[in-house]
Amino acid sequence: MVLEPIADEVRDRDPWPPEAPYVGRRPNLAPMPPYEPGAEPGPRWVSTSVWPMVAWRGEERTWPVFIRGHQTALGTYLALGLAAGLGDDPASWLHATAVLAAGVLLLLFFVGRPELGDRGALLATALLALSWGGLFIARTAYAFEVGSRLFLLAALLALVHRRHWLAGAAGAVAVLMRAPVLTVLLPAALVVAHHVGLRWRRGALAALVALVVPVAVVLILDAVAPFRADAAPLATLGSPLDALPRLGRQVLITTAWLGDAHAILGPFFAGEQRVSGTLPLAAVLGALPVLVGAGRWARGRAGVWERALVLSTASCVVAGAWFYPDENQFQLALALEPLFALALAQQLAALAAAASPRGAAVPVAVALLVFAWRGGTTVRGALASADTAIACFSGRSQHAALARLRELGAEGPRTLTTTYLHVGVPEALIGLHPLHAFELFSASSPADSHQERWTELLRAYRPRHVLHTAHRSLFESDDMYPEAIGRDGLRAAADLGIDLRVEAYPTEAGPTGWEVWTLSYPEGFDVETAAPPESAAPEAAPPEWRGLVEGAVLGDHRVARVTPRGDSAVLEFEDGVVFDLQPVDPDRPPPATVGDLAVLYRSREGVDDETLARRALALAEALGARWAAE
Repeated sequence: MVLEPIADEVRDRDPWPPEAPYVGRRPNLAPMPPYEPGAEPGPRWVSTSVWPMVAWRGEERTWPVFIRGHQTALGTYLALGLAAGLGDDPASWLHATAVLAAGVLLLLFFVGRPELGDRGALLATALLALSWGGLFIARTAYAFEVGSRLFLLAALLALVHRRHWLAGAAGAVAVLMRAPVLTVLLPAALVVAHHVGLRWRRGALAALVALVVPVAVVLILDAVAPFRADAAPLATLGSPLDALPRLGRQVLITTAWLGDAHAILGPFFAGEQRVSGTLPLAAVLGALPVLVGAGRWARGRAGVWERALVLSTASCVVAGAWFYPDENQFQLALALEPLFALALAQQLAALAAAASPRGAAVPVAVALLVFAWRGGTTVRGALASADTAIACFSGRSQHAALARLRELGAEGPRTLTTTYLHVGVPEALIGLHPLHAFELFSASSPADSHQERWTELLRAYRPRHVLHTAHRSLFESDDMYPEAIGRDGLRAAADLGIDLRVEAYPTEAGPTGWEVWTLSYPEGFDVETAAPPESAAPEAAPPEWRGLVEGAVLGDHRVARVTPRGDSAVLEFEDGVVFDLQPVDPDRPPPATVGDLAVLYRSREGVDDETLARRALALAEALGARWAAE
């Protein structure tokens, strides 16, 4: 029997667990808010760099408000209200999102009905129901994603009926749930408002409400619980010019998602590290209705939903290239799917209307081909997801590993997790609040060593159990390399004389998903020094490189960690920004140099490349002045 996956979406869509995750942070091992040293115990607002980024910590539980800088927990609470009537357990949380997805289908019918008629609206609804991408999201309990689509359609329905106030209110809710939905909502709303002849003042008022309400909420919350610099709503946006090289790839990913989401998700479920070779074909299938709509628009024949699809697709491509440096991110295309179904239904209706009596079979044949295509992608996707090889969507691996932790009596920070996709799952399903150490293990490449960090963790927390993901997935965080984390953890334990037993829990497809490590410490093990009692080795001095040690101040920033590498070194600052100092490579012009050394920055979420380049120049200047003085 295939278990429903629980994965990390539990974190993103409900206020369970009653407490926020316990997350260690860099450069030290102190936990993040609300568990920071010296934290006030009473009810208070909390802002942090991980889920929930802004929350109210009450006397009995923590209530998330902002899940990420661009997503609130509004969809969370909508799903919770539904889940309460469906059993109020993990299965009901998933089912609640399915109910929201059914609401999306219902609203789509009523949105399309005035323009397409009952048959056309039913056709569009069937096309959306056969979207594997939509079904995938409905299964994962991403209530903010499904909820934002629900209110996007509610806003369009209000505009279709010229109810501008309702359109503005529904649009505001959609944007609050997930701000990037605006990239679809705004262009589609402009097309619909023009089509129904809505007065420009009323249209402007609706847009004003949809934009001002979310901005006001952000400003109010930022006043009472200021966002962390790396968690603010616009923290991850770089220069628009940086997006230009990514436009082509974003066109491919966006249209491929519309044409055949399995081309993207199939390799993900199979545990592969690259998207499918069928991506270009999927992109052609997805782009065809968009291109047909653009051609019909140029000739003055396009229907309202064709125009909305063309404009919204262009908006999504540009915004996606700007928002996401990762070339495989397809999130913005999710909100395009309802418009894609409406436009495709409108084109099929136009084909049927233009057919001569002799060619009456042509539109029927085309419609059958379209349904065969949509149905085929859905069946293939469903089969692939049921036989997943990745941990984050393997119910089999997750449930077995968590059951084992419960059987072992795992508790609190004496249990440690290693990657971001663990956060929220043990808390929600077995009430376990482990120390989440993913931020401590962030790295720029799989070659980076984590052994020193492991040693620090074992010394500071002396964990009895570790929950570890064995293999990296296609959409793993850019700085997470589970294989390297696991390798260095085993090495660190062996060097400290710790006996470590690994139990592997396979996914539905067979490869290992999650692992449970059980650690046994030697008698007399000293937590502070993490050395067996027979070792009399003196405590090592902090690393030093060319006069630089931890705590050194360079310009306006303090060094948190120095990692010497012969003629090179890695400097990590207290704000998390990391620089590599290494001999200048003539083939790789650096952003800054000091003497014969290049100053190279590592990408940091929440800090744009322009800022990092300025920091590199300032660091080079500070180092030059320091070494000249010495």
